[in-house]
Amino acid sequence: MSPVAVAEVVTTKVVTTKEELEELRRKLEEQRRQGQSAAPPEGAPAEGRLTSWSDDVNGLVQFLQDLKEIMRFLIRDRLPKTPRELFEQCSPTVETQMDIAIAELKQIDSENHEIYIKLRDADLTGNPLKLKLREFWRRIRTSPVSAVLKTADRILGSLFPILATLEPVKEFKETLEERLENDGDAGLQSLNITGREQWWRQAE
Repeated sequence: MSPVAVAEVVTTKVVTTKEELEELRRKLEEQRRQGQSAAPPEGAPAEGRLTSWSDDVNGLVQFLQDLKEIMRFLIRDRLPKTPRELFEQCSPTVETQMDIAIAELKQIDSENHEIYIKLRDADLTGNPLKLKLREFWRRIRTSPVSAVLKTADRILGSLFPILATLEPVKEFKETLEERLENDGDAGLQSLNITGREQWWRQAE
């Protein structure tokens, strides 16, 4: 089965049981292995060089990975035990959906890829994306939880119509945001997510 075919199976699967979640993870891992063993796509940048489209993809992938880490931290360290348990039960499915979205982004192999064109139409490429990413990572270092999650909303809100698997992620994040809105958040800055501004520093 080709990586694209696997992606179609993975992204259309609706998880309702623990067994289905494990199967979804297995298929995602299979897709990752196939992607690693496949030859570089025609027109892909040479090793050590990045084109603008690959910068955009890498930025969005890093955003999703960092958002996953932030939500893990907030659930683990900021919620009382009783409400935390249900968030923790829902979290694996949400993280799997984020992994699927990351896998879909990594399929982009040129600025003419269908997903990349949709990202461009949604202002999720070039300078508009640089600005959103810069402000998201800056908020992590300087702002309260609610501001960080609201900044993430600007990117997720544009992403989930393109990558449908992210819609439940956005809903989960908003539920967590509502739960934490009036709580303290000094611990957020201890995440020490640094070095994320690389190529978009020029937008400062």
